[in-house]
Amino acid sequence: MRIAIVTAWYPNKNNPLYGIFIQNQVHALAEHCSVCVLLLKWSLVPYQRKRKEGNVTIIEKGDFYFPNASETMLNFWASRYVRFFKSIHEEFAFDLIHAHDHYGAFVSDKLKNELSIPYVCTIHNSTIMNDSLVEWKKAYLPRILTNADSVISVGQKLAQTLNKKYHITGVKVIPNYIDTDVFSLKPTKAEEDFKFLFVGGLEAHKGVFELVKAFHLSRFSETSLHIVGTGILEKEIKAYVLKNNLENSVILHGEILNHKLSKIYNASNVYVSVSEYETFGVTILEAMACGLPVLYSDSGGPNDFVQPFVGIKLHDRSIETISNGLIEIQARYSSFDSRKIRDFVVENYGSDKVIGRLLKEYKEVLDAKN
Repeated sequence: MRIAIVTAWYPNKNNPLYGIFIQNQVHALAEHCSVCVLLLKWSLVPYQRKRKEGNVTIIEKGDFYFPNASETMLNFWASRYVRFFKSIHEEFAFDLIHAHDHYGAFVSDKLKNELSIPYVCTIHNSTIMNDSLVEWKKAYLPRILTNADSVISVGQKLAQTLNKKYHITGVKVIPNYIDTDVFSLKPTKAEEDFKFLFVGGLEAHKGVFELVKAFHLSRFSETSLHIVGTGILEKEIKAYVLKNNLENSVILHGEILNHKLSKIYNASNVYVSVSEYETFGVTILEAMACGLPVLYSDSGGPNDFVQPFVGIKLHDRSIETISNGLIEIQARYSSFDSRKIRDFVVENYGSDKVIGRLLKEYKEVLDAKN
């Protein structure tokens, strides 16, 4: 099976975490089939580069196109992508396209019409789930997804939105892939201060500023809050930490590369997610794979996999509610079974399950074509 990955999201030197969940999935797929990732990058000077990432072939094309500010401009971008794809297809003879997000589906829809190559599309977009997609994108979404041979959502709530809002039927729910060898349970933590952990963008919808204020309100002793990530709220959070003398208890680590995150998880006691919305919640599952209990908000995606034995669900995202949740989960910490939390992730979200389901979906699509 020769699979082409069509995506606008993929890690690069300037942003090594951009689309890391796609890169992780691609590498796991490459253990079972031939996988080639096609990346179109903006450049005034055309170029083409080919490299290997383990078993994965990455082909990057630099080309000029306009920002995707209208469907006309998007069509211009897609025409460049189609031309690029065709030149690579001559060598690779792809059996199937796996598109990620609606931009990938937009290109793949054109490729299917021109080359009769079937395509599977995985939708990750929070803008679809929270209905903030701009109107002209809402207009083309039903067309390109109806033409897909299979539509996959990373979470139930996102799948329900695709069905109710866009009338896309038969959406399969297949979660993001978690490498449970990288994110694993390590020996018992040393008896030091109790550590809460947040990993993600420092953005308003993630609720990280509310989390810092809630931690401050809780007046913990021998307890710290560790924040991994960067974003527009970073300066404001740092100023709040300094103003309130929290430098020794609220630690901002900045951005940490994915393969180094397991060490941070393993040094922590509880993972906290207080997002307004999440289509999935990769970092929550990574933390669970490391045996951490979770304090989380009703943001959508995590409802699929955070079981009662894993942690505590907040009934709202107010600072007082988050503060009470932090206090409660610390008090109940010894009642959570790290091994049980870890085993649940391995059994339900490990490679055999997630990658196995994707391969099964590919086979069904190709069998239907033949």
